[in-house]
Amino acid sequence: MSKKLEQLEIQKLLQEYSFLLLDEEYKLEVVDTNKMEFLNKVREITGALPEPPPPPPQEEQDAPPPKKEKIDPSTVDPSTRDKVKKLYREIAKITHPDKVNSEELVDLYMRATVAAEEFDLFTLFEICSKLQIEHSVDGEDKEILKVKIDKKKDKLKNIEGSFIWLYAHAKTEQEKQFLINQFAEKHGSKI
Repeated sequence: MSKKLEQLEIQKLLQEYSFLLLDEEYKLEVVDTNKMEFLNKVREITGALPEPPPPPPQEEQDAPPPKKEKIDPSTVDPSTRDKVKKLYREIAKITHPDKVNSEELVDLYMRATVAAEEFDLFTLFEICSKLQIEHSVDGEDKEILKVKIDKKKDKLKNIEGSFIWLYAHAKTEQEKQFLINQFAEKHGSKI
């Protein structure tokens, strides 16, 4: 395969993965937006769900999310560590908050920082593509990316098969009621 074809294939895979991440964010938001309405209707039928909890106090809402556990660098393949380090440096040269006055570039810097801490090579590849930073993806990385894409597609299929997703996209009130009844019948005693 020619170098240009290989780079185009990699670019295509990275864009597909980026799209899947955006699609996941959208679908999770749809589910989250419709969740309480759906569960309240199930509660009306089963009487089993408690009232939704009150919102947390304001100081809890403003609290930063808990930090993820750091990945031990010694557990990461040395070539991956080196790639992450190199790509992160290249991204930081262009996006570091001390050097730029662009919210979009600072956002990319923050994403790159998180990706580097998590040794998420593919997010760094995606950011490099957006910034037109030359980078290379070897065959092993390409195969890992294909696996990640397949896993993300499976996760999205699961979301699309959920009761709440189907409820949110039901065309009629009869379809919605059918889904509520099915959920109540299947999970009513477990709620």
